[in-house]
Amino acid sequence: MFATVITTGGLSAMLIVLFWCNQEPAIRDAGSMPWSVYSKAAFDRTELEGKPVAVLYLANWALSAYPKGGLSNPGISQALADAGFVLMTADLTHSDANDFDELRHLGFNSVPMLILYPQTGPPVGFDGGTPESNVVAAVELIGDEGMT
Repeated sequence: MFATVITTGGLSAMLIVLFWCNQEPAIRDAGSMPWSVYSKAAFDRTELEGKPVAVLYLANWALSAYPKGGLSNPGISQALADAGFVLMTADLTHSDANDFDELRHLGFNSVPMLILYPQTGPPVGFDGGTPESNVVAAVELIGDEGMT
């Protein structure tokens, strides 16, 4: 009976830790890459400063196994930082339908989505199934265009 209590307690502790890890803010992802929390005011201010912005829209209830869909992994985050993008996350976990207006306006209906807002040109979006190499190549291309 004592062993059962320890095992049950250990299992409960493990489940709590797993739940907590899934609830972590997105800004912890890519090591030291500075993902800040999205706000419309911060986004507008950054665009006025002439900086490109990358916004990762995510939700913990997303159908992918990982709420961020791998879109904030270190390789992508580093490519974005190298290209001068300001990195933001927009957590839509507890949002209502109006919070998805920006995604719908751009023609996207699901999360996770990484939307790049370059200095010039239209926004470019990637869903959670996009291979890292495709995202990095696009970021490098957009970064090169923005610097010319």
